[in-house]
Amino acid sequence: MQVDVRVLCASNRDLESLVTNGTFRQDLFYRINLFPIKIAPLRQHREDISLLAAHFLNQAMRKNAIIRHYRLAPETLSFLSEFDWPGNVRQLAFAVERAMLLSDHELLSRADFHFLKSPMKDVSRDLSAEIGHHLQKMAGLSSREIAKWTELLSKEGHAGLSNRDVARAFDISETAARERLRRLCAKGILVAKGEKRGRRYFLNIDHLDSTGACNPK
Repeated sequence: MQVDVRVLCASNRDLESLVTNGTFRQDLFYRINLFPIKIAPLRQHREDISLLAAHFLNQAMRKNAIIRHYRLAPETLSFLSEFDWPGNVRQLAFAVERAMLLSDHELLSRADFHFLKSPMKDVSRDLSAEIGHHLQKMAGLSSREIAKWTELLSKEGHAGLSNRDVARAFDISETAARERLRRLCAKGILVAKGEKRGRRYFLNIDHLDSTGACNPK
């Protein structure tokens, strides 16, 4: 039986990296990788966030049959535009609707979005470059891994990383993540705090040039 179909695949993971790590079939990847389209995360087009937030607010009012006319204060729009939105557009839509449903006033303020954690601030460009420079000294790291580590540490390293955070970022097991963290600790790029499952790894901002040691557990 002859069929005429078009297959459309979507993933929130880097399939090329998964192929390299051996966790995604190479032959399947090349069968579906005819015309890849990469959609940028919301944080990479922040100029759209205010418009989207206003749209989702109107949508939420219609959905819930709200008679009151809710609005977003200018400082609220500024906060929403600075937030990183790891859940992208869906997270923004749900956040706006939640704030509206819980608010007792029509002008939604920054306080109405108290459930959102303050956006992570990137470290300086100079420090980010320094992180990349130190990572280049480590044997066995590909350029892709160096770029990914630099991005991860620049954004999250000062807030504390767990084995699971690194495992998810690289699509690897927690055991493999633990070994990678151990290597970064040995170079003095990270410092470990806490014990066992509560252990977290922080960017060693003050002593990037020193050689420390820690033992991920």
